[in-house]
Amino acid sequence: KNRAWGFASRQYPMGHACDETERWLRTSSPYNATYRFGCEPYLLISRRYAPRYAETFVGYGKDRVSYSYELAARGMLLHVQPALFLTHYRTVQPGVDYVHAPDDWMVGETCWPDFRDRIKRRYRFEAVGCSQQIIDRQVARAFPPSGDSGQTRCISTAERLCVGSCRPETVIFAPGRSPKHLPHAGRLPRAEVL
Repeated sequence: KNRAWGFASRQYPMGHACDETERWLRTSSPYNATYRFGCEPYLLISRRYAPRYAETFVGYGKDRVSYSYELAARGMLLHVQPALFLTHYRTVQPGVDYVHAPDDWMVGETCWPDFRDRIKRRYRFEAVGCSQQIIDRQVARAFPPSGDSGQTRCISTAERLCVGSCRPETVIFAPGRSPKHLPHAGRLPRAEVL
């Protein structure tokens, strides 16, 4: 009864622009789709061809956008399968416009310039959207650039936030004593990667 729609399609239409959700809802045949800046489709990809996630995108935002951006830079093709889908349970709540909009969304955005520049150097690829240019200006106002680069520093790198295959420094606190810093233990064994 017309009760299905693309995830966050009203709040972030670019998110699924490349998989063409409206087309997907009406078709029964697979089709190829074209990458568009900002898209973050749900993907099935062989580990053999999958790049690692950029671990600087911690918390909310830019994780799937950066991943599809790198896949586009590598020349991967998007093939949409109408018979496959995911459901996102409890995203829409009565009286709440969008429940996935935390206040800290800019943390991931501070890492975008470094990521974008790395992709440009490695693959000679660049895609830009006007909304990203607006976001870049908002981030620069909230986190003024420092140093010689003129770019905002990636907060997760500057603050040494850690996810995935990195291991944070361990600090032990005891009442009335100075913190004891233990050395980095290096990369986690494969079975322990979170």
